Amino acid sequence: MMDNHISGHCPAQVFDMTHSAARFDATFDIDQGKSRVLDKTLLFDTPEIFRHESPWEGINEIMKTFRRTLPLLVGLALGVCATGSALAQGQLEKVMKDRGLTEKDVLAAAKTYTPTGGRDEYIVFSSGGQSGQLIVYGIPSMRILKYVAVFTPEPWQGYGFDDESKAVLAQGRVRGKDIVYGDTHHPAISETNGEYNGRWLFINDKANPRLALVDLHDFETKQIVVNPVYKSQHGGAFVTENTEYVITAAQYAAPFENDFVPLEEFNDKYRGGVTYWKFNKEKGRIEPENSFTVEAPPYSQDLSDAGKGPSHGWSFTNSFCSER
Repeated sequence: MMDNHISGHCPAQVFDMTHSAARFDATFDIDQGKSRVLDKTLLFDTPEIFRHESPWEGINEIMKTFRRTLPLLVGLALGVCATGSALAQGQLEKVMKDRGLTEKDVLAAAKTYTPTGGRDEYIVFSSGGQSGQLIVYGIPSMRILKYVAVFTPEPWQGYGFDDESKAVLAQGRVRGKDIVYGDTHHPAISETNGEYNGRWLFINDKANPRLALVDLHDFETKQIVVNPVYKSQHGGAFVTENTEYVITAAQYAAPFENDFVPLEEFNDKYRGGVTYWKFNKEKGRIEPENSFTVEAPPYSQDLSDAGKGPSHGWSFTNSFCSER
């Protein structure tokens, strides 16, 4: 049986020899020394194959018939392919004309197209900015795969409305006050020997000095920690070579204490900083009690990173507004 599929390309053709010429069931009668045909269903007019005394002669006739019809079947398959390709080409040209598309436009679309059920080559984890969430999309399709709720309640997916996610958001209270908004920046994926391992993701809140942990097993936020000395942070999240620590840096210099300090005391009382959050890989949790902050001058800290390979054990953070 030939399995034909009409499309814009020529698929492989599959031939089942047991069905190409005829299908029959036969038994050999030992007493009479003759074959008896129990059932015969012919796809081609070859009744002569059942006139033989021996079933093996009938099978030889099947093979002869198959060899005679094979060129016809192959020619038919090629004809169907050619017809299908021409039809697809005609449809493509019509779509291009109707929509005013050039060949360059169609090529660009083909480069990003991912069929239904197909998988993208890469997955991107992007900060959602002032939505306070994490956006996951595929490349090259650019399809949005998931919005991961992090710092902001989201009724449409129930985040912040069940006991589990309420408890996670409650961890993000600042000085006892619920904070129901965020400004996510620069997520970091956990690493092993300086290479992404795809297990955990860390993302910071610029508007409030917070860091969240997302489990990439189920793409859900599991933990939020609050920096006790920062007032804001923009260093993003950056991990050490084996995710021993997650680095975040202050955005704007501010007093480490929570009392009001006038700007006249800026140089003396305002400070920047770099925090190293201890991450327990076995428990899958950030440990504030084992974390620490390095005090920095009253500059605006920006991006950071941890050394890998030969520079493992070092971390780097840049600053701006450092004029004095």
